[in-house]
Amino acid sequence: MKISTPFKTAIVAASVVLLASCGGGDDAEAGGPTEFSVVPDKLEGTAAAGSATCIVDNTGTPKFTILGGAGPYRITSSNAGMIPHPAVVEKQGDQFTIELTGTCFDPASLVIMDKLNKSVVVTVSNKIGT
Repeated sequence: MKISTPFKTAIVAASVVLLASCGGGDDAEAGGPTEFSVVPDKLEGTAAAGSATCIVDNTGTPKFTILGGAGPYRITSSNAGMIPHPAVVEKQGDQFTIELTGTCFDPASLVIMDKLNKSVVVTVSNKIGT
């Protein structure tokens, strides 16, 4: 079967229009692989032996920085004694902090999930020394 040149041209033109209408976006938007991490990925706090409570930190530290992934990012804690501020970070490179309320845990975790449902876990330990 022989296809005429005008018909071939019409098929190519329709293909170009279809592909162009698909839109753009980077790999993060398309769900492609991107590195996603949080720095630091581990934090350990130890109160002095004989302390009545574990370390309390109401100053807004320690700070964590989100790298990669696709914002916004939701931050949740496995322990009520560790409160993230803010609970949603808008873009990579931004920071969040945790407030330690004096509750002891060894370990607990922060789960940071990006808008593509990729997640990173940060391990936090807050204990009394021996």
